This record gives sequence, C-alpha cells and structure tokens, in this order.
Amino acid sequence: MAGKDGKLTELSRAWDQYLVKAVMDQTASDWPERSTANIKAHEEARNPEYECQLFSLPAPIAMYRDVKDIVVVSANGKMLRIYPPFPINEKKDASGAFSEVEIPEGLKAVEEATLIPGDAVTGVRAEHGLLPNAVWGRGLRIDVQSGANVQDVIGLLLDHICQYTHQWWVRGTHNPFLGFQRLGAAVNRNYHTEKLFGYKGATEIESPWYGTVRFQPVLGAAALLTKTTWSEIARHISQGQSADVGVLQIHEAVADYMAGRDDKCVMNLSIGVEILLNKHWQGVLNRPSNDKLEKIVRKTPLLNDETKETLSKLIMLHRAVVWVIFSQFRSPDCC
Repeated sequence: MAGKDGKLTELSRAWDQYLVKAVMDQTASDWPERSTANIKAHEEARNPEYECQLFSLPAPIAMYRDVKDIVVVSANGKMLRIYPPFPINEKKDASGAFSEVEIPEGLKAVEEATLIPGDAVTGVRAEHGLLPNAVWGRGLRIDVQSGANVQDVIGLLLDHICQYTHQWWVRGTHNPFLGFQRLGAAVNRNYHTEKLFGYKGATEIESPWYGTVRFQPVLGAAALLTKTTWSEIARHISQGQSADVGVLQIHEAVADYMAGRDDKCVMNLSIGVEILLNKHWQGVLNRPSNDKLEKIVRKTPLLNDETKETLSKLIMLHRAVVWVIFSQFRSPDCC
C-alpha cells in the first residue's frame, strides 16, 4: 500500500502478538487458605523457560487414535514439545462468529442494523466419515521454549504431514471442509430479513433462518497419520529438513483444482512434474541437467505412453497460461 507521500510502505512477514490475561479479584472469599511454604512451592514448580501454546490449524488432520507420543524437536537451538493433534469444538468455532452480531438491512442503502435472532441456527459443521479407530484433529498443543519460532515449526509440520499422508488440505491453501456460507434467511420484498412469525393455533413454526455448511465430500486418496509417520516427521523437523518441494507442488495443484483455480492448478502441476521428473532424470538416471522437459517426458521410464501424451499437453497449456499472465503485466492498462 502507498503511504501519504505516495511511496510504497515496507512489507514484512514478521508477526506481532497482543496478549490478554485475566486478573482475579484478590479479595475473593472463596479462595482457600495457603501457607507461605505452599505458595513458594507453587511458584518454584513453574517452568520459566517454557509455556504451553494452543493452536487451531487451518484444516483438520485425519489420524489414528493411537497416535499418542509427544515428540520433542529442536529448531534453531530451541526445544519444542509437540503433542498429537486433537479434535476441537467445530460447532462452537462455526457459531461464535455470528453470536451477538448485527447485520446490515436496507433497500438501496443500509437503513438499519438487525441483531441475528435467537431462533437462527448459527453452528453447523459437516465431518467426513473415518474408520472407528481414527479421528479428525485440528487443535495443536506445543510447549514452546522462550525464543522459539513456533510459526516456522508449524509450517514445517504441516508440510511433512502433507507429504507423507497426501492430505493436500492440511497446508491451508483451500479448506474443503468449510465453505464461506454459514447462515441464510428469508427476506421480504424490501429485502429485510424476516422475523419469526408465530400465531395461536400453530403447531410447528419454522424459523425463517437456517444454518448451513458447504463442504466437498470427495477428497481423493490419502492416508491416515500413523505413529510411525508422526515420529519420522519429528526427526525431519529436528534435522531442519524441508518437505519435498516437488511433492508439495503436486498437492498445491490439487488444492487449486478443488478451489476452482484452474490456471494456478495447471501451473503448479506443471512445476511439480518438472521438479520430480528432473530429480529422477539427474539423480537416478545420471542424465544431463540441461535436457529439456519435453525430452525428459518422452524418455522417462516412469510414465506410460498415455501419461506422457497428457503431460506434453499439460506443458503446452502451462506455457500458454504463463504467456497470458506475462502479457497482462506488460499491458499499459495493467495497474
């Protein structure tokens, strides 16, 4: 964004944090009597180097219930204890956003604000079925040593989970479990939301409001997070190893496809294919690093003829999409 002097303001991806802590009334009469020694022991029992932090992940992780191990990882010399993901109250998470909220009403301009009525169903969530011994985990607890960059560790964690399980949604670029719509209501001819209209003698009166959730029921093939995979991911994080960018690029393409971003899907899929084929071409077959992608697609033993033909078309389409985007940036009408 431009500042008052017309110059672009600085861009930073650093996070700020605002903390709020409750302070209890010291005169509360129902608090128990405690000795000085008891108070001192309580204070000394606190670990000043660590604190527990709870997170709500962008999307849930499908995992076996027997994933119980707390994994300890090191990141830039700081220790973090990561607990397995756990279920959160999805219904409350959905309903809280519209609790005690006023919505705009009007015909040609906003004339008033109306409080969402109590008869509106504000908390609806859909959950994909899993095996009886599996669960959806979207909450995450991490015991964080002072000074640790927990944001980067969570990013690495989700990258590795995506790579090992093929749960393409966990990285948060598209959430197939929760679309934008939450509520709906009948309106009158002036486009004001209707109120509950009760009258004597009526046996059942349906609320003009309804709660809803939009979701995508078919997610493709993916594996559940297992105890073994959970431990392996912790080892990679401690060693500072990133997930395979080629594999992540393929999953990014799937997320783009599911989100209806077809141009980005083509680009990310092409990039992912190029990375993975080149790794095999150079690392396994010891072929030259300057060979063109078209040749690699034709000659690679990893693909059958039908897939090679499809990928050749994909590469041509990818280049066409890139050219269109590049042309837009060159256009004098482009802002």
